[in-house]
Amino acid sequence: MEATVIYNQNAGGADKLSVDEAMTLLGKQGYDPVYKATGDEEDLDEVLENTQGLVVAVGGDGTQRAVACRLIGKDAAMTIIPLGTANNIARTLGIEGSPEAIIRGLGNPIKLAFDVGQMESPFGKDYFLEAAGCGLFADLLYDYDPDQGKSVLRALNTLKDVAIGYEPKYWQVSLDGKPLSNEYIGLEILNTKATGPRLKLAPKADPTDGLLDVVCVKEPELLKLFDYMGKLFSDAFDEMDNVQVVQGKKLELHWNGSPFHIDAQLHPDPQQANTQDCHGQPISIELLPGALKLYKPGKVAD
Repeated sequence: MEATVIYNQNAGGADKLSVDEAMTLLGKQGYDPVYKATGDEEDLDEVLENTQGLVVAVGGDGTQRAVACRLIGKDAAMTIIPLGTANNIARTLGIEGSPEAIIRGLGNPIKLAFDVGQMESPFGKDYFLEAAGCGLFADLLYDYDPDQGKSVLRALNTLKDVAIGYEPKYWQVSLDGKPLSNEYIGLEILNTKATGPRLKLAPKADPTDGLLDVVCVKEPELLKLFDYMGKLFSDAFDEMDNVQVVQGKKLELHWNGSPFHIDAQLHPDPQQANTQDCHGQPISIELLPGALKLYKPGKVAD
């Protein structure tokens, strides 16, 4: 099988695996590796337009999303070699270990039907692998600015700065036709367990179960704020007071002017001059079950 290698040389762990090493290891597992050099995401349009076989995305969550969005509904499958900082997609799927061990596992892959989220808003249609949401966590992603350096500690400090004094807003929301409208400081729709700088908002989420995990966060008491922040990096955030997690397939809401994110992208663009006409416009977020064919490394024989 042909294996098209997409390699992000700017990924945080790029020093752990070179292109040549990836090609050699894939060849040993019976693949016919082909390296496609890309300068930016736009280059992927041409590279992946008619691709077949397996696409190997070597990099972080951003690289994996860029590749996945171009393979939705296609016959080509995808696998990920996580070299980023957060690696939320790989962690959710249990893809761990050295790059060499992961590639060896592709000799006996587990074939998954990976769900993909789709958002339609006044600003267009887009897809997400991890999460989409609005309120506190969208503001956190904007202030966090990963270009300034990625770390859990810096994310925690940014969250503290954003969260203190954050005012809840009313959201008109329904999930599969059932009302969820209320005042929230954050509303997150997750496909994976975590998003952004490893924020574990939905520790029970499963991107192969055909359901989105909708996390509704009401304003916590100030004295409990730091407890909430700590739980974001454990597996217990969904057990906190004022946090409600419900599952469904399609969420509809009306935009109230708060920024929202789709994976690591923010909408509307902070530089956009006038979004007043978009207030009150509908936003639809739904799941595309099994839209992406994904290979997960299998067990390696001793």
